[in-house]
Amino acid sequence: MAKDILYFGDTALKEAASYLAGVMTNAGLTFDYLASDQKVSDDLLAQTHAAAVISDFPAANFTGGQLDRLARKVRDGMGLVMIGGWESFTGPNREYPATVLKDVLP
Repeated sequence: MAKDILYFGDTALKEAASYLAGVMTNAGLTFDYLASDQKVSDDLLAQTHAAAVISDFPAANFTGGQLDRLARKVRDGMGLVMIGGWESFTGPNREYPATVLKDVLP
């Protein structure tokens, strides 16, 4: 069964990610989660989600092809929101402005 949200980041579910995970659970949303220190798998991106949330998740955890796939999904109607702090859009190394996601974020 498809999950509603694909949630990337916020350290770990037992730490910073617990807040947003709790909000989504309370709202009845299902989600797949990937911690900030994990690399994205092609299998995870192949699944169907209504939206993706990126929060303090390093761009380096995606391959270029995975970022292209995510951007295509957004262009095809999947929602995308980027929230968080230091490792969000600009990040410590300004990683995301140099990716295709810059064109699909509001």
